[in-house]
Amino acid sequence: MKKRILIIFVVLIHFIPAVFASKNAQPLSANKIYENNVNSILFIETQESSGSGIILDDAGTFVTCFHVIGNADNISVTTKDGNKYKVRGFKYLNPADDIAILTISSRKKFTPVSINTNGYKVGDNIYTIGNPQEIKFVFNNGIINKIIDDDK
Repeated sequence: MKKRILIIFVVLIHFIPAVFASKNAQPLSANKIYENNVNSILFIETQESSGSGIILDDAGTFVTCFHVIGNADNISVTTKDGNKYKVRGFKYLNPADDIAILTISSRKKFTPVSINTNGYKVGDNIYTIGNPQEIKFVFNNGIINKIIDDDK
């Protein structure tokens, strides 16, 4: 079953699903989900804007919305522990779909986000970790409203 890649990235950027283990395991509590994933979230700053990003691998590759970095000359990211890093470059930019995949300039090993995007249904609980209006590492909850499936 092929899902639209845009929806998957929106899920990665905005929603940290409530179930990280196998279907037979108990769901994690909200505070455990935050604790397990907040170190994978970035506060992004440019000369004109700020936003959120999600670390995808231990080398510091991360995804964000293109509109956050689109007009930037300099991009820096800050982790929850307060460490600040410069962005080294990009791997993928797609202004039409509002997606940017960038890399952090550091030898440090980062913690990628830990999510499983399979098996979710409309009505499932979700959680967000982000940086709205420069309020850093905010945690919130909601539900999945719609899943777009290109195979149907």
